[in-house]
Amino acid sequence: MFIKKIFLLMFTLFFILSCENTDNKQTLQEIAITLIANYAEGKGPTPTIRNYEDAGIVGVNEQNIVELNLFIQTLIAEDIDTAEELNAVIDTLGVSLASDIFGPIITIYGANPLTLEKGATYTEPRVTAIDGRDGEVTVYCEGEVDTNTVGTYIVKHSAVDEAGNLSTLDRIVNIVPVTTTPTTPTTPTTPTTPTTPTTPTTPTTPTTPTGYNINFTLEEDDPFLSGLTISIALTNTINNDSITHTWTYPNVAFSDQPPFTQQTFSLPTQLHAGESYHITLTNAETTDTNTSTGPTSPGPGFTPYQCYIPATTITSGTITNSDITLVIACGNLL
Repeated sequence: MFIKKIFLLMFTLFFILSCENTDNKQTLQEIAITLIANYAEGKGPTPTIRNYEDAGIVGVNEQNIVELNLFIQTLIAEDIDTAEELNAVIDTLGVSLASDIFGPIITIYGANPLTLEKGATYTEPRVTAIDGRDGEVTVYCEGEVDTNTVGTYIVKHSAVDEAGNLSTLDRIVNIVPVTTTPTTPTTPTTPTTPTTPTTPTTPTTPTTPTGYNINFTLEEDDPFLSGLTISIALTNTINNDSITHTWTYPNVAFSDQPPFTQQTFSLPTQLHAGESYHITLTNAETTDTNTSTGPTSPGPGFTPYQCYIPATTITSGTITNSDITLVIACGNLL
């Protein structure tokens, strides 16, 4: 009897001790759900595949986690602060973790709105559509521009990826009246006395039209870009003449006194007023093996960079009466 009482006492004590502080502990699933909810509010780190698995979401992988995180950013924490809500919201809105939910990105080159005088010839400028999964897809154009009638016209562009996601973008074309300058009537002149014929002058050599430069500026000033090679293709869209120019970022030593001098360069050829152009950055990536040493140098390394012309930079147009300057950006891929 005495032994039974001791055993009962020990069991009761163990039960009490094992239950202490259980109300203050979160499960692994609760921690993962909290992390995802915080991310929806713009707080905390980006959820990983493991975080979604811990939260009870099945089907997240390397191919769809980026799209899923973009979708989570459109929600608020109150929508997804439990496993049931997180699954229900995704199911209700029809988001499949195995599907493509983003349409192609359409880019219209040249002026938009575009203004032409009445009677001018309208040629649809270049338009592209790039999808995150399918790459470049077909762009469909709908709408007519009557250049003989003053008014505003809308040319609709659309593109669909293989998953059926539709994207649209319009170009506005304004047809305006022809601008004419009235001439002032001239006063009749009094007949002049015939003059003695002058000796013919020697013909002068025709002057060469003024040319204008196409300049480039790199947004980044980074010694890690030392030795980077950029190739630029210039096409004169009137006569289809093309040139390719290669420029190399100079070797810049690391310094304790940033910023470094911003790098610029120009194409070795000039265009004249009225000539049209299209600029293409032909290289996609470059690597830096800078081995410079200095007070702030990280030492030898291998850092991949990707260079591109930002979407806000207009790469096609017509030369007026001035030089043009385009921007090139280079980003570290690590």
